[in-house]
Amino acid sequence: MSRPALSLLLASTLLLPAGCAFFDPLTGRSAAGGAPAVQSVLLGIPLPAGMEYYPSHSAVSGDEGVEVLRGSAAPATCAMAVAQAMLDQGWHVRLSKTMGSRAWYLFERDASFAVVHVRIQTPPGMTLVEIAKGRALPDGATFAMPRPPAQGAGQPAASRPQTEPAYSSQPLNEGASQIQGRDI
Repeated sequence: MSRPALSLLLASTLLLPAGCAFFDPLTGRSAAGGAPAVQSVLLGIPLPAGMEYYPSHSAVSGDEGVEVLRGSAAPATCAMAVAQAMLDQGWHVRLSKTMGSRAWYLFERDASFAVVHVRIQTPPGMTLVEIAKGRALPDGATFAMPRPPAQGAGQPAASRPQTEPAYSSQPLNEGASQIQGRDI
């Protein structure tokens, strides 16, 4: 057998399994762990062709949570398809922001909100679509942010030293201006 034919045979033997490893027919998932998705798990809207749902990166509980999708469709195609499908289902756009190859949308319907973030994943050049959906909080609801442990966490709260805030509010202009500035 000639050297070029042997090289071609060897190359095809090595590359064929690598190409087939991209999608596992037994589990229905790609090598990265995504499952082909025709519609959104959270929103029930149709998705562009080639999108995959990643349950390992998503946190869905009932009809709320975060859903992560990835695919080969262009970001503009994904954003237009998702936005149009949501408008068709009665969602109203409350916020839209596009910056470079990223787009954020905030939708509202009844007492639910949905945030859609579309961006390019680099270096592979795939498009990521992250969808978060949840219920609206009642007016005046507070959101408890986790706090870092204070120094001397073993001491009682009364005996811990009080720390200064990381910024200070200083008037920018002595006069009628009510604008306050802060040191960064």
